[in-house]
Amino acid sequence: MSAAPESRAAALPASPPPGEPVVLIIAPLAGDADTLSEMCAKAGFASRRCGDPGTLREALHPDASAVLFVVATHEAASEAVADILIEANASQPEWSSLPSGRRAALRR
Repeated sequence: MSAAPESRAAALPASPPPGEPVVLIIAPLAGDADTLSEMCAKAGFASRRCGDPGTLREALHPDASAVLFVVATHEAASEAVADILIEANASQPEWSSLPSGRRAALRR
């Protein structure tokens, strides 16, 4: 009798400790979130899944972990997510802001 295969969820990385730089993932489809999280781990990046726009907003709070970048799948793209990203970008120090032309692209 062979051992039961390890579940995919057990192989996924745990949430990073507070203060550790992270990649935020907003992907409503569980399979997409799993795949993206695994890809981040293989590339050496810690990730945090944001299941909804409210969780993304909390993760982008100034006192939260350092955010390396945000990955949003097509299914997650919404006016609410765009507004959250624009708001987070606007609250950053000038030296760390995206060029202003990028802000309009976030609304597309």
